[in-house]
Amino acid sequence: MPGARLAEKVKTLHRMRDSGIWLLDASLHGIYMPKGERIDAVSGYLTGDLQRLWWEGYGRALLEGAKPERIIAIGKGLFNNISSDIPFDDWIYQPQGARHETQRKKNSDTLGELAEWLHRTADGPIAYGIGLQTD
Repeated sequence: MPGARLAEKVKTLHRMRDSGIWLLDASLHGIYMPKGERIDAVSGYLTGDLQRLWWEGYGRALLEGAKPERIIAIGKGLFNNISSDIPFDDWIYQPQGARHETQRKKNSDTLGELAEWLHRTADGPIAYGIGLQTD
């Protein structure tokens, strides 16, 4: 049921926010078209270009002002595309992209470490997850 699924997503986002985790989208333009096709399916490079433009035009200033204690890339493609510019602490696969056991384990391990770290850290917005559907 779409309504229940959306409600669960909202609930999850609220729990993350209340735990001090904030999500940012690493593009000022969506990269998916109807039916899940990506806008860079033909060229193969547009996604990375959009991510770099986001970083150079908006993301860098936002993160420098926020001074997050941890930055986790959401998407291996995002991590690969701009990790030379952003000081990521770690990355996870896009949740819908983690199809294999090793990918799900990577996500579970990384999120488990983040949860442990959150429990040891003071209150307030302390971690940013930067994501763009790239995997």
